[in-house]
Amino acid sequence: YLFSNINEKVSDFVSVKISIPNEDWFISVEPENGWKFTGLTFNFFLYSLLILSLLGSLWYKQFDILNKTYELEHDPLTGLYTRSSFYIHAEKMIKEHPDLEFDLIMSDIEAFKVINSIHGNKKCDEFLIYFTHCIQNEIPEAICGRYGGDQFVCLYPAIEGKGKIYLESRTNAILEDGPIESVNVKY
Repeated sequence: YLFSNINEKVSDFVSVKISIPNEDWFISVEPENGWKFTGLTFNFFLYSLLILSLLGSLWYKQFDILNKTYELEHDPLTGLYTRSSFYIHAEKMIKEHPDLEFDLIMSDIEAFKVINSIHGNKKCDEFLIYFTHCIQNEIPEAICGRYGGDQFVCLYPAIEGKGKIYLESRTNAILEDGPIESVNVKY
């Protein structure tokens, strides 16, 4: 709004649009008796808009940092922790629960390079995603990581009956319905 007289009353509402990733925020103000701008209220209004803009910018930067942290800590294909992130989170879990015993299970998909040559990268990627989701569904309290191309590791509080033999039998049964037949996983 441009005013020829700074003391002029304006009855329209004032609206500001603040855009941040995936969202648009609208802030609207409409006083009951109209606006009456004096130098002090006009400056207050401008400073308020400036502060809101800065807060939106800070929120966006925090959001961006969280996204980048996630990308650094997680394998882009499976969504599991990377090897180095797994070490950090596993150590944290053990330190936070010194009274618990833990199981650590490593798995290795046998002859994965041959399977990859036969079925191709796309089908093998589907299989890896399927396999890692199977493990996470079977032991949701586990911290899981991609240790190597076809090697995975899980750490979880020891649960009676959910050790290596349980996981091996469950995943092998589930893998029969997977995107690639006859895949063997060694634990």
